[in-house]
Amino acid sequence: YIDWNPFFQTWELRGRYPNRGYPKIFNDEAVGGEAKKLFNDAQNLMKKIIEEKSMYVKGVVGIFPANRSDDGEDVHIYQDEESRQANSPLATYCMLRQQSEKESDDPYLSQADFIAPRGYNDHMGMFAVSCFGCDALVQKYEADNDDYNKIMSQALADRFVEAFAEYLHREIRVDMW
Repeated sequence: YIDWNPFFQTWELRGRYPNRGYPKIFNDEAVGGEAKKLFNDAQNLMKKIIEEKSMYVKGVVGIFPANRSDDGEDVHIYQDEESRQANSPLATYCMLRQQSEKESDDPYLSQADFIAPRGYNDHMGMFAVSCFGCDALVQKYEADNDDYNKIMSQALADRFVEAFAEYLHREIRVDMW
């Protein structure tokens, strides 16, 4: 689930067409060698992190009864079907509409547009993820004056969280929904 493209962008390494993106970046004449070295260093640090269990990810998932507000701008989340029937929301999420100016008459959409109005049984899924241990690892590398591994740890933690979010998103779509 790891998308390595943002990892290379963190290090400002970008291949030129047709060698853009992972793994094609390794073939780029200008940055390919450095990208491969960086990737190998990341793999080695990742193995160390796994062996030492110095970072780990956690997440939480919820699928809640939900309906669009009467004005169509917000989404009401309900604890259960009883609170939906009583129109007693647990929370209301204010959804922004698209902000970029359009050259057409297409509507400015909002996430609320994709949730059914009251009277229909709809749901909204949510998840949150986090990586633990990164701060301690960063402090260790800072104390050692090792900026390279400090940045590498932060870049890997970012990739771990994104990969875990992708995994949870798949689990919701395939197994929970």
